[in-house]
Amino acid sequence: MGRAKRIIPGFGLTMGITMSRVGFFAPMPMIALAWRTADLSLKEIIDSATDARVLSS
Repeated sequence: MGRAKRIIPGFGLTMGITMSRVGFFAPMPMIALAWRTADLSLKEIIDSATDARVLSS
């Protein structure tokens, strides 16, 4: 018996490429946020977190 013909040829490769891209691009905003926050002092972080626009959102 041979292998069953796949419905979507190349699905494994396509899924691998897609997951690699998602795995690379999805964490980027979180890394940028941590990078930006590392440059702030504690007072600046508290001021940003308690800003009126932040609290209203």
